[in-house]
Amino acid sequence: MKLNRIILPAIIAASLCSCSDDPKEDPENDWIVYFNDITAFNQNNYWQFCYDMEYQKTLTFYNFTEAVNFSHSCEITEFGGVKYYSWRGFTPSRATDTKDYSAEGTWIEHQWTAVPGKGMQGQANYMIAFCNANETADDATTSTSTVITPVTDGEFAPKRVYLTNTTYGMYSMKNGSAFNSAFTDQDWCKVTISGVKDNAVTGAVDFYLAKDGEFVTRWTEVDLTSIGKCERLVFTMESSDSGQWGMNNASYFALGAFIWGY
Repeated sequence: MKLNRIILPAIIAASLCSCSDDPKEDPENDWIVYFNDITAFNQNNYWQFCYDMEYQKTLTFYNFTEAVNFSHSCEITEFGGVKYYSWRGFTPSRATDTKDYSAEGTWIEHQWTAVPGKGMQGQANYMIAFCNANETADDATTSTSTVITPVTDGEFAPKRVYLTNTTYGMYSMKNGSAFNSAFTDQDWCKVTISGVKDNAVTGAVDFYLAKDGEFVTRWTEVDLTSIGKCERLVFTMESSDSGQWGMNNASYFALGAFIWGY
């Protein structure tokens, strides 16, 4: 398998690096996103544009004339003269602080770290994903929250993705929080990755972040080839600890790399 490396030219300063043919002309030539060229981080080591309304649709990664977009949205609300910031979808991070902040109750300030404390293959950067806790895999055809979309082509063929827990997500399951109970060995939490084409699901893959008393702590490969060609790739989350408004534990996961073809 030949790999091309792609970059985010609107936000980072780096040169295009590629030495292989167009993947659409060679089925063995897949494309990969590692995020290692992103440089726009703040002092807390997450994407400095996370709460900037002008950058909601800018997480687009290019190779030659091809591109894929990672969804990102944010919202600023004001009550009593105080502004509240929120986001959803994907946000680049290079945070390394893997401390458990459950006792302090300050997870919102420390929501940016993958459990390994670094990206794939020792690289610094990765994505933090925050899903809509009200959505399940049944909402895949209408969900716009946490989505990867081919920008310049109508469809692509997802091959593999690498996932793990975030510190906030894992410790909220292990220790419990104000919103959820601590997991037992009977509890579970999963990410469902669905391909959508013509408003129908082409296929779906489940990846368990927690199951049988175990929690994912390493970057783990997830095979997506069964999904086939699709117009977008939708990520939703579910857990055994759910209520009227969806899952109660923190709806986060981390993404280290995405590989696709045509």
